[in-house]
Amino acid sequence: ENFDPFRVHPCFYRRPLHCQDMENIHQFYPMNLDSPQVASTLNQISPRPDRRLPSWDLKTWRGVEYFAWMEGFLDCKGRPDVSTFMSFVGNGYLFSPASVVGSTIQGYFSLSCQVNQLQYEKEMLTRENMALKELLPNVDRILNLTFEDIWKANYPNDKCPMNVEDIPKEFEYRKEKILKDIFSEVGSLSALLSKGIRQMSGLNGSSQAGKAFGHLSTLRQNPDSLFHFENFLTGYAHAIAPNLDSRCERNRKVKKAIQSLYDAIAPNVDEVGLLTMGQQLTHKSLKFVYDMMKKCGVKIFGSTSSISTSRAKQKKLVTDMVDGINELPGGHGASILKLLELLFMKLAREDPNMYLVEFLVLSLCFDSTRLGSSAQSGTEQTEFAMNLIAVWNKAVDVANSMFDQETRMNSPASYISFLLLYLKDTIENIDKNLWNVYGFDLKSILKDLFVTCENGEIKKIKAGLHFYKDKDGVLNCIGGRDRTASDPNSTPDLVIEIEIDFRGDLKGFWDLMGMSGGGSQKNPDHACCLYCKVKNGERHCIFDINEVATETTVDEFCKDRSLRPDVFWLMQDVVMDGGKNNIVDTCMFDGKSLNRQDITKIRSSKTSGMLKKGQKVVVLKQDHGMSRDHEKLSDIGLTCMCLVLCMLHLKMRIVHCALKSIFFTAKKKKRISAAQSILHKSGINYKLELNDKKQLPNMTGKQYDDLMNVAMGPLLVLLYENVEERQRWQEIFTELSSVLATLSCTHVSELTPESVETLATRINTFVVKYVVECGSKELFSAVYFHMLAAGHVAEMFHYHLSKRNITLGCLSMSALELRHRIYGRPCWRKGVMESNAAGSKKRAYDEMMEGSAEEAEQEDHKMMSRKLSNWFAFRNLLASGLGSLINLYYTYLLFLPRASSH
Repeated sequence: ENFDPFRVHPCFYRRPLHCQDMENIHQFYPMNLDSPQVASTLNQISPRPDRRLPSWDLKTWRGVEYFAWMEGFLDCKGRPDVSTFMSFVGNGYLFSPASVVGSTIQGYFSLSCQVNQLQYEKEMLTRENMALKELLPNVDRILNLTFEDIWKANYPNDKCPMNVEDIPKEFEYRKEKILKDIFSEVGSLSALLSKGIRQMSGLNGSSQAGKAFGHLSTLRQNPDSLFHFENFLTGYAHAIAPNLDSRCERNRKVKKAIQSLYDAIAPNVDEVGLLTMGQQLTHKSLKFVYDMMKKCGVKIFGSTSSISTSRAKQKKLVTDMVDGINELPGGHGASILKLLELLFMKLAREDPNMYLVEFLVLSLCFDSTRLGSSAQSGTEQTEFAMNLIAVWNKAVDVANSMFDQETRMNSPASYISFLLLYLKDTIENIDKNLWNVYGFDLKSILKDLFVTCENGEIKKIKAGLHFYKDKDGVLNCIGGRDRTASDPNSTPDLVIEIEIDFRGDLKGFWDLMGMSGGGSQKNPDHACCLYCKVKNGERHCIFDINEVATETTVDEFCKDRSLRPDVFWLMQDVVMDGGKNNIVDTCMFDGKSLNRQDITKIRSSKTSGMLKKGQKVVVLKQDHGMSRDHEKLSDIGLTCMCLVLCMLHLKMRIVHCALKSIFFTAKKKKRISAAQSILHKSGINYKLELNDKKQLPNMTGKQYDDLMNVAMGPLLVLLYENVEERQRWQEIFTELSSVLATLSCTHVSELTPESVETLATRINTFVVKYVVECGSKELFSAVYFHMLAAGHVAEMFHYHLSKRNITLGCLSMSALELRHRIYGRPCWRKGVMESNAAGSKKRAYDEMMEGSAEEAEQEDHKMMSRKLSNWFAFRNLLASGLGSLINLYYTYLLFLPRASSH
């Protein structure tokens, strides 16, 4: 915008040596357009094109167009803008660094100056070399002198040792003589070097000589150089280390020099502030570390006050990066579009392969946690965080990038919080703070927008991230979408489309989708599944009656339904031999059943191995489909496939069903004490009894793992004396462990083709065998079990693996659960302290309490305190997540003005 064509002019450079062409350029363009002489000369010439260009033909015009195109002057339609180009040329543009021609000329002059300087230095070095040879005529002989030459000159008949130290002690006089000869030979050279060092830049004393050696370390060196910096420093450190401690205690100058060396490699104040801010260290903790290390003699970082000041500035900078923190009805949030752009640039800086993606997936995860120690503490907090999943073309070799991405998705530090509520994740709170606030932004990420430009034209803004090249030619998306919308002539250099998915636990999804009473068994008519319309009263109905469409073999029929033939016949045998109240009929969908004629046909098919057309058989109810419409998702253009179920919670709930089976079996056989003892011996600190709600309490994730991997074997031996029955249960839990291992896998490279292809079959095998063996619907009526039996989990697994090349285990909530402990609670505690510090000031207190009624004064103050604490906590979360992006902010500042420039 502030273009100055005479800011850099060729005349300001030293003239190149022996260059007639550049001489002619100087003669052609030495003028200043602002001078009166040039102005009077140009005023006498008419600016008409036919006079300035006599041969105004097509070739001439094409040449000017090509020149304009080469210099980058294009109009909004991509055609050469000759008019603007000629105007710039008239103002001296071609001799500015911004021009292709000008930059070439400037580069030539720069190189010419460098060549001239090198030639001058070469002449100086040649003269110095000649002077040294005159001062020391025998320098060549000294440089080629070896220890063996001196030894042979003194002791020609004796074998030469490797060095002076290898001379035996009985020949100490020889060592002394050899050393004297060496010093006599190099004495003149040593004196010359000493004199030369002292004459370098007026050096005087050993301190200045030390600086000279320091300068030598910056020169390009080879391993066989006379002064090799690495070897010199290694040997020096090894020799001085034993007595350095005592020297530092007695000599302040030595201590100061050591401190200077440490300060040269230690992080500066801003870097220390950034690191400690990410770890949520308080000023008090930082000061304790500072004082402790200061007593040791070396300051490992700057003063705590300077670090705290730097952290305050960085927090302010982070707030500016996201365009401020917005106050919401139940919490605080930041611009999700701005965070998305910043997050991508952070990942692109770490891995340039991010620019090669087919599309991106904005993964939004949320979870509620209790910050206090008791359920009545009233310190619930719901955090909404985001991360990016890159989806590359399978033809592109990005194996390392994919592995790093899978690792990043399981790292709590890689997530960026965009919304923090000081309330529970209820339907009302999510509606007011998420959908009502961020609904339009989410829709704008997914769908194209149409805006009206200043000239009245309607411009289509394509969905996704918009990239423009910055001054260094690097693609940058910060402010790119705003630039496309505000500048009608701008066209992005790259657009990356974005998809969105949500990750959470089942209870959180019910609130997110507005499914009131989804998990309550007291409301049997309420839908409980995220992917189909199964109701609470039907979630244990996992079997159905299927009519065979065409005559086929049992093996082919089972293959089409991901069933093993033995599992298929297990379902039929229960119906044929189990009587009227068998578990299959109890769990039959819509109360269907087989009549005697159907059972007779099944017996016949078991003998022949064939199923006839129209024959009815028992199958798993897996025709629900993944087609449930949620109004919240439909409004922004999403389907239920974007709801990613947490495999961590699924694993815990399914294993909890197995725990209930163990408990009721032990209770029935009066072996609760023995089972409890096995749990304790397996390292599981869990009380095997019902709580006040007549339910088994939940275990922790590790306890569930220990139950399956350590305690399950002894428990089965305790509870099942019959070997065949115990073998059946062992097969069931082995199948379950295999299924959970595949679903919990976090890296695609760890999956085998067989484990992927057989997942649905293994899930169906476990479901059928477990239901038939346990015999009670109370032991598998969990919604997660329905999702397994209905095929939803297998379908979600294959969908994400084929479409996005990522596993469900990589998308579990384990990272966010860990984030609560590492970042959420420390940020909240620090936010409370910062809130108390701010509220203790009278002015801040008066502003908070202004306008509140007297009768509600105490309650208003409590709510205002919670809001203020949440504001500080959210800012701390942003600082911990965006701290590494602070350097990008400067790029952001430099990039924004280009949005409105030519």
